Amino acid sequence: AWHTWLSSHFVADQLTNPTLTGLNADPDLDGNSNLLEYATGTDPAKSDQSTITVTKSINGLDFTYTKNKAATDVSFAVEWSDSFATASWSTTGVGEPTILSDSGLTQQIKLTVPTGSGVIKRFMHLKVTKP
Repeated sequence: AWHTWLSSHFVADQLTNPTLTGLNADPDLDGNSNLLEYATGTDPAKSDQSTITVTKSINGLDFTYTKNKAATDVSFAVEWSDSFATASWSTTGVGEPTILSDSGLTQQIKLTVPTGSGVIKRFMHLKVTKP
């Protein structure tokens, strides 16, 4: 799936250039690596808006992201931390994913992250890994 995605977004002579097509490369300089662009179904050659939103709900913080259904060779995890400085990320208390919509190519996925008691700030991110 990864190589098919690369081939659909880059021309043949670019595929051997890891500064353009590597997992951590960001050829469009939008702050999203190729791996994240692949996982969320965005275009690595076009500066895209983030597909991630966070809203406060009764149950906690609703973390919503877009998932590329063709990205079957990556794993997704929503992680949180109360300290950005130490960045000790956790998945404790994160709810099970709910599919909000499905376009056939992508899905909108929502997970609820706990707010914690006495917490002033909570940092969250979508961790995407490719074995």
